[in-house]
Amino acid sequence: MASSQPARFRRSHDLSLLVTKSCPSAGATVYDLEPMGLFNPDRLTPDRPDLGWSWCTVAFTSIFVSIFLLHISLLRLPYFWDEAGYYVPAARDLLQSGSLIPLSSPSNAHPPLVMAFLAAAWKVLGYKVVVTRGAMLAVSAFTLLGLFRLAHRVANVEVAVGATMCTALYPVFFAQSSLAHVDLAAAGLTLWGLGFYLAGRIHKPRMRVSRDDIE
Repeated sequence: MASSQPARFRRSHDLSLLVTKSCPSAGATVYDLEPMGLFNPDRLTPDRPDLGWSWCTVAFTSIFVSIFLLHISLLRLPYFWDEAGYYVPAARDLLQSGSLIPLSSPSNAHPPLVMAFLAAAWKVLGYKVVVTRGAMLAVSAFTLLGLFRLAHRVANVEVAVGATMCTALYPVFFAQSSLAHVDLAAAGLTLWGLGFYLAGRIHKPRMRVSRDDIE
């Protein structure tokens, strides 16, 4: 049977009770409870200015140029692996017929966002291997920028720069950066989503209780 009494908060080693301010009107001291040793997004989101979109544009351009130069000798490699088996044919079908369902290869229910992006790049710049590689490097730069923003949010600029550089040079990420696959696009959208989530946590008030609610 549920109790009708208000919830009580017990002092324990895993709670840090920090006096934040007094509340004369209520006649009680207000506390700020932070669970220690547990994941707390508020502690990972310092109140620092978010990166503006103009800054992000400059950062994206710098990242894209850097990884483009690193991959410049690989931009004309022929399609292979799942590129040749599904993604490129599916994107070409979308370019030629406008069909989101592949016609020249069996459909395996992959979301068509990356294929649509490739079809748009081919429409503007031509159906060439180097265009495909360059378009996917743009997706990789988008992912790295999302990583930079997230690391900047939870740590600082130095950590963000180091994490971004290490990720860009990590062999698995490096190899995937210019391939026409959906993996890095999914990773990029996840990182950007986490960044926006943590940015929104800054303005959420923390739980506050009065002295009378603490045993």
